Amino acid sequence: MTIFKLNKLTGACRLALLSCGVLLPSGLVLAQEDVQEKDDVEVIEIQGYRMSEQKARDIKRNATGVVDAIIAEDIGKMPDENIAEALQRMTGISISRDQGEGSTISVRGIEPDLNRISINGKTLTSTGDAQGVGLEAFSAGLLERVEVFKTQSASMVEGSLGGGVNLKTRRALDQKSRKFVVAGSGVYSDRADIWNPKVSVNYIDQSESRKFGIASSVTYEKRTLRQDGYINEGYFLPTDTSNGKIVKANQLNTDAELGPLFSLPEGSPHRILNGVDYGPYGVARPKNFKFNLAQSERERIGGSLSLEYRPSPDTEIVFDATYSQFNVISESHKLGTNLINLEPTTMVVNENNTVVAAGSYLLQNGEIKNNSQGKFSSTGAWTEQQNDTYVVGLDFNHQFDFMKFESSIGYSRAERFTPLSYRFAYQNNNREDDFLLYGFDMTQGDVVSIVQVGEGNPLAPDAFKLNAITSSTDLTVDDELAANIDLDLYTGMDFFHTVEVGVRAAKRTKDRASDQPRFNANTAEESGETDIDFNVTLDVAGKEFLVDDFLEGASGNTITSWPIPDLDASFAGIGVTPEYLQQSDLSDPDPARSYEIEELTGAAYIQANFNSEDDAWAGNIGVRFVTTETESVGAIQKTVNTDDGNETVYELTTWENDYSNILPSLNVRYTVSEDVVARFGVGRAMSRPSMNNLAPRLTVSFVNDTVRSGNPNLKPLVADYGDLSIEYYMGKKGMIAGGLFAKRINNYTQKTIFEDILNYGGVCEGQETEWSEGFLAETYRDPNDLSVVLDQDPAAHIPGAAGCLLFQINRPENGASADIHGAEFTFFRDLDFLPGFLENLSVKFNYTFSDSETQIIDPETGDGVEDASFTLPGLSRHTYNSTLSYETKGFNVRLSHNYRTRNVERVFGPNQNVVYVDPYGQLDLSAGFSLTDSIKASVQVVNLTDSIKTKFLDNRPYWPQQFSTERVHDWKADGRRIRIGINGVF
Repeated sequence: MTIFKLNKLTGACRLALLSCGVLLPSGLVLAQEDVQEKDDVEVIEIQGYRMSEQKARDIKRNATGVVDAIIAEDIGKMPDENIAEALQRMTGISISRDQGEGSTISVRGIEPDLNRISINGKTLTSTGDAQGVGLEAFSAGLLERVEVFKTQSASMVEGSLGGGVNLKTRRALDQKSRKFVVAGSGVYSDRADIWNPKVSVNYIDQSESRKFGIASSVTYEKRTLRQDGYINEGYFLPTDTSNGKIVKANQLNTDAELGPLFSLPEGSPHRILNGVDYGPYGVARPKNFKFNLAQSERERIGGSLSLEYRPSPDTEIVFDATYSQFNVISESHKLGTNLINLEPTTMVVNENNTVVAAGSYLLQNGEIKNNSQGKFSSTGAWTEQQNDTYVVGLDFNHQFDFMKFESSIGYSRAERFTPLSYRFAYQNNNREDDFLLYGFDMTQGDVVSIVQVGEGNPLAPDAFKLNAITSSTDLTVDDELAANIDLDLYTGMDFFHTVEVGVRAAKRTKDRASDQPRFNANTAEESGETDIDFNVTLDVAGKEFLVDDFLEGASGNTITSWPIPDLDASFAGIGVTPEYLQQSDLSDPDPARSYEIEELTGAAYIQANFNSEDDAWAGNIGVRFVTTETESVGAIQKTVNTDDGNETVYELTTWENDYSNILPSLNVRYTVSEDVVARFGVGRAMSRPSMNNLAPRLTVSFVNDTVRSGNPNLKPLVADYGDLSIEYYMGKKGMIAGGLFAKRINNYTQKTIFEDILNYGGVCEGQETEWSEGFLAETYRDPNDLSVVLDQDPAAHIPGAAGCLLFQINRPENGASADIHGAEFTFFRDLDFLPGFLENLSVKFNYTFSDSETQIIDPETGDGVEDASFTLPGLSRHTYNSTLSYETKGFNVRLSHNYRTRNVERVFGPNQNVVYVDPYGQLDLSAGFSLTDSIKASVQVVNLTDSIKTKFLDNRPYWPQQFSTERVHDWKADGRRIRIGINGVF
């Protein structure tokens, strides 16, 4: 497996790219600023919010398919500083946030992994395990426009189910004159209580002949963030006084006569609490709570460079390069509770069968066990991470008499390097005479209240002793090299005026090398790491809590501070250095966390473009043929017999997969009248499986008989879609648009949990499955690959079976189809008909209704389970955005609100509870005014009302969902961001 390291060549390329953006213009033969002006004509370029909206509407109106766009109001000035936050203003777009900053996007409810994002037509690869691109790494000031294509055409690169997003940097020869733009601002994060800087420089120029142009930009931004929160790590379903666990044999019942999965038959003790039968789903009680203070310092350095050469009106050569470095230094502290065993008589159960309060802890026999009850853990984590993304491309276009030739080659690379990450976990020590018991109450406010029951102080620093250390590193590299040739052939026909043909080839690889060794007293002794002292406590290795206003604004009698570890003091206390841990044998790359995937794709298409003689009808019809070959390399965990007993080993295994797809499409635009345009589109789109799902990592636990793995045999997701819309344009004043859309996604990927039999002694007695069948057989391929010495009777797993073990398999599978349908509505209007100063008002509103359904699959049959269906993860049924703006020459102000309703985050969440995200709305304010003709000042407030993000847990996926929001899973407060800036255009 390849392990990538940062090298001098990479660093030199980055330095050269940034240097070009600043220094190269000085060597040009530059145009005079008045080159485009006549002696008696003044050229005025209209800018501002209204003009950017008008340009975006022009793009939409002239497009053949369904397209939306955002245009920069001025050079280096998008409507929002964050790209994702700008995109959320568009119809059908919703976003996820990372510590309050917009990150990944969903298009029409399709999750980020299934939408292709490109920059200047070149694929943006991902620094994460999945394929969704975190847009917080890029400065919006680098862009001239963003386009979202919601319908496909044969000439478009495949890979998007919801919509293709293309980020476009500015081109010099599209400008009328030389421009030099300098901007600076200070950003205040109110929870972190600190100001940070942002500066950007944009330079655009053309040669005197206007055959050569350069556009360059450089940005630097620093951001300090803080997030307060708490999390409930799952519910035991059903519950009793013995951890709420039920035997595995009762978990996977899909027999319709016996009821849904995990249901409990009458008479089961797991249904009953304090003599009350709570039915087939029992009572839900929380597993444990964690309070979390997260702080991070984020630094962005970005640059873009565009060189254009037009030796003649028929020929154009363009070189584009974009670079972004996103560095994050983070420190977080968690206080964890231990809610293993509850006193049943103290439990308070609400009408939704949820335990919302309980008093003290005890064992099954009713006696206190003083070494486990009432424990707290204090964990500190420190991480440094560097994310680098760079994209370069070279385009050559030439116009012949009979055709247009276009060619392009591009390279995209994303790296995530984590040079260090340490986690110190301390746990308080209970004493025989001091039980330190506590309970909880979720009814007192927003955040759970911890109620002390026993004697003593459970949060005394000297009670916390070091339990474990984790030291990890990670390097993930995702790159793509792609080339394409496209020909537009002129037919000379009146209706089908051009035929487009083209080919594209690409090679994408994703390589991850990672370790995460955990050192505790046992592993340290076993590995010979005897120099680590695990007797250190927080009275010598701790520090004062970092803030004095933790969870400010949250109601409830909750914990607001606790003893936390200090990194330097912890290392001093254990008697070793960070280098000692990193050089340990346990810090070698972990095969179970590493993989390498290579993806080769080829595509060819033909597309006919048509236009009626009166221009009323226009559109295209075509087909794209796509082939994909994947090679996935990952480690399989195996247990072998040795002279010293059983030994766990990892074996690299290679899996190959290939498939082909035919993607037809039809787009029609009909101009009903001068102001009314109708559109219709049908076709088929595809998206390849996420690479983290393809990774063939497999681990087997013989302690609880579970297997976790990826699935290198996943099929692509294929969607048949239809779109119908109509648009009414009010000249330059506004637009009303409405549309309907529908999709059916086949091969939708789901996480599955099913059972398979591992046969280690011939045919499993009483079972049809033999070694030559099933997932384990497919994975191990040869029964001699795995030799297991059992410490227990296999009959304990499968009654009456000989030589069999029943394993619970967790892996992604292609499931049943998923259906999505919805409607979109957009309205924009300059209110110039109002009297007086009110004529400067504009209003924008868009609304998206989306509904979807996909059934949880029964992995034994591959069919959907009746009455077990969900909306797609990340899809909100209702999403809307509204903006009220006021703009005059020299002054503008905008108030924007974004809102989305509840959505599913994960179907199989913690403890197999479904995770839902609560409805969320955010209000943002921005204003700007001119100090001179060239200098403007601005102010922006993000999350004006300090909205809180919350999630809740529900039943297991196969149970009826209750939507009982009191089962809080996650509560996070990020605070407001205030930006005050100034920029000059020269």
